[in-house]
Amino acid sequence: KTGKSSFVNELLGARLASEDTNPETAAITTFRHGPRVKATVRFVAQEEWIKLQALHAEDAKHVDAHRVKMWASFGKPRKGRDGEPDEVFDLPALERQFVNPGGFSIEIELAAEGGRKAETEFRRKLKEFTSGAKPHHCLVQAIEITCPAPILEEGVLLIDTPGLDDTER
Repeated sequence: KTGKSSFVNELLGARLASEDTNPETAAITTFRHGPRVKATVRFVAQEEWIKLQALHAEDAKHVDAHRVKMWASFGKPRKGRDGEPDEVFDLPALERQFVNPGGFSIEIELAAEGGRKAETEFRRKLKEFTSGAKPHHCLVQAIEITCPAPILEEGVLLIDTPGLDDTER
């Protein structure tokens, strides 16, 4: 929560990295030049997920098991700031959807018309996989966003990283 994503957005000249009061960069996100704005969300491979779960079962405090510890925490009932119950997540269904042998990825594209409304919708869709408030981020291995920003066209690669207390080491 030190403004890394805000800084990336300033460099890009567009609000593509999610910014919020909750931690929003829950996976390493790279920004590279491309002809259009597109995010590729890569999920942890089933083989790796099984190893992480076994590691967590052996030693829940192991630094590499933090992702599974965070994931499991979403399976417990929680109350929000307003005292109301938070959203309940079907963790096994999410695993079936996003954790596959050899890995799995999805693409999210910025609507062709662009503009603030399209950027907002792009960030809303991406936020499902980056927000520390949802379990989906625990399954994300990495995110790559392509963008036609001038700074990226010069060969610069921007990397937005999670905070120190997130699922990534």
